[in-house]
Amino acid sequence: MWGLGLRIGAELVSALIVGTVIGMALDRWFGTSPWLLLVFFLVGGAAGVLNLYRVLSPGRGRDR
Repeated sequence: MWGLGLRIGAELVSALIVGTVIGMALDRWFGTSPWLLLVFFLVGGAAGVLNLYRVLSPGRGRDR
């Protein structure tokens, strides 16, 4: 049970971090601060929730 909880937490946090870093890099490149950061933070959050759904869906994700 601890392994599943740690996996869920790591996937949520890592998706948010990746989205934030991509948004910051694109904002710096295009000079659109803070809009792309906000957009990619939300995209990262959505990706984290999608990963959470995949892990917790019956018959999917747990056998990997």
